[in-house]
Amino acid sequence: MRESIGGVFMIRVMLVFIFLYVCFIAIALNLAKAFKMKNDIVDYLEKNQIAISGNYANDVRVQGAISDIASKYKYVVDCPKNSGSSCSNGVTIKESDSYSINGITYHCYDVEVYINRDLGFLKALLSLTSSSSNDDMSGTWAVKGKTKVIVNG
Repeated sequence: MRESIGGVFMIRVMLVFIFLYVCFIAIALNLAKAFKMKNDIVDYLEKNQIAISGNYANDVRVQGAISDIASKYKYVVDCPKNSGSSCSNGVTIKESDSYSINGITYHCYDVEVYINRDLGFLKALLSLTSSSSNDDMSGTWAVKGKTKVIVNG
């Protein structure tokens, strides 16, 4: 009887470590996908020298490029609640710097791509074991990047 209880304990310990490893890998893969998407968006803006006036959600070229990049990586993330109207497809582009010299305007943009930190199976598992609310586990993380100077002559 003692050996069977010890065996069950070891199986539980092994399952916990496997569960933690799978969670770590899932988060790492989502983070890598978000970095790739952010880099592609920054490259697109820099390569095409696109200066966005106002909200980028109104710019058809940028929205089309973001949709193409998102479908390339099969990226589906909702915008966070506090991002406002400037977020679309889990991406926010904001102008960080803008200045003009001799009639030539220079722009720099901050690009934020969001990833979900909501692991549904982990939330369901914790709801079975505790009576408190687990809403603090859901939400998003932002992967941030900045473009080089974009010239709009």
